[in-house]
Amino acid sequence: MNISNQIARKLIEPIINKDIKNWRIVLDAMKHWLSDAQMEILLEIIHNDGFTLHQVGDIVKFKPESWHFKDKIMHDVMKDWQLMDSRGYMYGKVTGDCSYDDGYNPFHYKLKIKTYVHGDSTADWDQRKIIEIDHEVDNIKLFATKLPKAWTNLVNNSE
Repeated sequence: MNISNQIARKLIEPIINKDIKNWRIVLDAMKHWLSDAQMEILLEIIHNDGFTLHQVGDIVKFKPESWHFKDKIMHDVMKDWQLMDSRGYMYGKVTGDCSYDDGYNPFHYKLKIKTYVHGDSTADWDQRKIIEIDHEVDNIKLFATKLPKAWTNLVNNSE
């Protein structure tokens, strides 16, 4: 993300208390201290009323890039099994962030997800199995959700 100091200032300025004597310096410091990814998350938090933090264990939806699961899934089977919605969003569970720190940082720009995909597509309907695949997704592309009812018990029992 390459934005000028002037644009960054206009985007962040609404959250700064103008009673602070050196508020302009605070804005400039934030621009220099924050990485591009951190700045992107901060701007998303400031300007997106629907932004939510995701905790470990949360169920989320995301729209993967076309190449992410190319050889691992069949889209029609994913939709039939309700593991993908009609718009191409897939389900997963947050397992951590992609930083090298020991703790969990819900503000990290990228989170680790256990993504739910179909198992053997030729199995009888009652013998279906969900496979969990490790995946990394940009934090701002995740949406809090619930699993389809058809899978809730199976996923909860597999933990």
